[in-house]
Amino acid sequence: MLVLSRRYNQRLLIPQIQTSIQVVAIKPGVVRLGIDAPADITILREEVTAKANHDEHPARLSGSAEAAAAVPATTSTPLAKTEAPTPEDLRELRHAVRNHLNTATLGMALLRCQVQANQPLAAEATIGRIEHELSQIHSTVDRFTQRALQGDKDKKPSRRRVGKALVVEDDRNERELLAGFLRMAGWEVATAENGEFALQQVQTELPDVILIDMVMPHADGVTTIQALRRDPRLDGVKIFAMTGHSPNRFKIDPSKAGIDRWLSKPLNPQALLRDLDLALAG
Repeated sequence: MLVLSRRYNQRLLIPQIQTSIQVVAIKPGVVRLGIDAPADITILREEVTAKANHDEHPARLSGSAEAAAAVPATTSTPLAKTEAPTPEDLRELRHAVRNHLNTATLGMALLRCQVQANQPLAAEATIGRIEHELSQIHSTVDRFTQRALQGDKDKKPSRRRVGKALVVEDDRNERELLAGFLRMAGWEVATAENGEFALQQVQTELPDVILIDMVMPHADGVTTIQALRRDPRLDGVKIFAMTGHSPNRFKIDPSKAGIDRWLSKPLNPQALLRDLDLALAG
């Protein structure tokens, strides 16, 4: 047996199998280790191995995993399979991510208290735990994504025409997230941060659908839609209004204001895709 001494946050590297072991926390009687390994490397705690020999159902830890005697073993989930993800897998993914986020949130609360109490060593150990939880989210989502891509390999490519959407939203984060989601769904997407830029955008390229936030500076949704509908070139363009308010808030009747769909925030992503496909087909 090779015996080595390691301090907090130091690593051991096993390059032959592309694996590293990091000391992420040190407590009296317990050392917590973070293990970063390829997905096909099985990592078992000794007590788990003993139990596996008894019931022939070993708990598995693959990829970036934590091995610590004080922490229950993380059993393999449907994410370890190679076929395309199922609805049950999605529930498992949500559950796993929420657990890691919850642990990271608790870690942030503890870290804040430790910093206020001037406990740098304890705070450093907590940071390691938070980093570990965030890395677990990354590895979990990565394994799920790889499965989804693997499951899509044998699918026939869709023959539907690629739709063009213009997302008009003043909140940058919301605008880019929505645009990114639509691009992943196969849409060509342009963006504008307010109504004025949207009116300029449609002069260079006509979209199939315009998704527009109703509350924006520099020409709100109602004003922008009125200007869009005055342009005869846009007669065939569908306009989806996005807002957390009802039409009464704007004193308009959507059908008479040239609005094809009134979408309430928070948006339902899958319902939005269905509405967009219908708009493209119609």
